[in-house]
Amino acid sequence: MVNLDDAMKSDKKGIYMGISRAKDLFFEIATVAEGDDDPSIAFTQFAQLIATILKESNSEATKKSKSTIPVPSMADLKVLFNRADVNKSNTIDEYEFIGLYKAVKEGHVKGLGDTVYSFYVRPHQLMKFGQHDYHPDTDWQDLFFDLLFVGGAYQTGNFLVAALIANDGHMLEGVFWSFAIFTCLAQQWLMKILLSARFGYSSMFHYLLDNVEFILL
Repeated sequence: MVNLDDAMKSDKKGIYMGISRAKDLFFEIATVAEGDDDPSIAFTQFAQLIATILKESNSEATKKSKSTIPVPSMADLKVLFNRADVNKSNTIDEYEFIGLYKAVKEGHVKGLGDTVYSFYVRPHQLMKFGQHDYHPDTDWQDLFFDLLFVGGAYQTGNFLVAALIANDGHMLEGVFWSFAIFTCLAQQWLMKILLSARFGYSSMFHYLLDNVEFILL
């Protein structure tokens, strides 16, 4: 198994090539999909790009009598590809690729396979001012949350109707609790949307929080 943390440390000694050269190689193989303005790469191209980067950097390392880095396995590359694919479009654009490259150099990627995710990495901004806008693909988690919120709103509506038609002197109390429940659901939905629309994350800490949120909701 290749340890990218060791590779990052070696990079400071000159084994890994710079970001500028990595970007040049990215644009050599990247393609522009129909309906999109930004070039991107699929997994096959990603694997080719990593192999090319390592080939060039290892060639330079050999000339300087320094240690080389083996090419990661396809399984490890798939893990890295999924990490870089922040918007879950099954492709990686320039910003996502450079984001992964920087994460390696900054030591956020501790290894491959089961250890590819650090326990905590600060969430990163998905898009900065001036960048091309894109529409991220919807994943099953988004659909699942929508289903839960719709179900919660439906049940809250039934609760409100029951409170309004009941003749037991508790109508105002029923309306209050209906409003309170709906407000909590709406606030949770809003916070989830604001986070997902603005930031991406790929650390174990945030995935654990996602699972806790699933359970509580």
